[in-house]
Amino acid sequence: MKNWFIITLLLPILLSSKILPKTEVIIFGTVHEVRENFGEEDMLKILNQVKPAVILFEHPISWNAEEFSEFVTKIKNPTFETIMVKKYLDKNPSVILKYYDIENRNKYYIETRYFEQEEAFNKKLEDLFNKSELNDSLSLFKEQISMLINFDKLCDFLDCPRAINSAAADSICAMKHRIFHTNFLKYTETVPELKQFKEFIVSKQEYWDKRNQTMAKNIIDYAAEFQGKRIIVINGFEHRYYLRKELQQSQKQNFTLKEYWEY
Repeated sequence: MKNWFIITLLLPILLSSKILPKTEVIIFGTVHEVRENFGEEDMLKILNQVKPAVILFEHPISWNAEEFSEFVTKIKNPTFETIMVKKYLDKNPSVILKYYDIENRNKYYIETRYFEQEEAFNKKLEDLFNKSELNDSLSLFKEQISMLINFDKLCDFLDCPRAINSAAADSICAMKHRIFHTNFLKYTETVPELKQFKEFIVSKQEYWDKRNQTMAKNIIDYAAEFQGKRIIVINGFEHRYYLRKELQQSQKQNFTLKEYWEY
């Protein structure tokens, strides 16, 4: 009798703590312009291959995802992944669309004159790269400038979804941002021509970290909300390395990271 009494007491606890299926999260890096081996039909093929229950799209979280179709028809030049997500949702109306990017993203870019400052900084880097007076002690600096201003050329081999979502691509993106945020910040103290950009580099680094960490937190929250579902996170591929790192380090292990080609 005593054993039966204990079992009766423990049964509700055992039932409530049963192992739930983990959410599957796919961090899918993409480009915003069609490439030779990565275009609209490739994107649609991947969505059909993965068959997500939830799509997370790189728009500010406060925007109304229910107005996505209307948004696509109104904007002038929607990116190809935007068009293909709409097409997929039109054919699969049960799929849930959510946004996960940081609040006030565009406001930050406008108020800080972000793109103007970035253009001026890149122009200064090109001028320094072509400057013959740079002494030998700055040879590494010149190599790092070369890597940054030739980033797009360095990424030419990323001409298909598998390459864009590879460990090699993640490493290249991580290296680019490490050079910009860490190394070039140091050079603002030793290279006179870069001193005027110190505030911009600091702001850019802080916002890059804040934005990616916010995106990762939102993804983790959605993974908990849609327990046991398959979620594909569509993001510009430069974010992929950061998001995967944050998710891998998360203490909330209510999900498992997957790659799109595993389906």
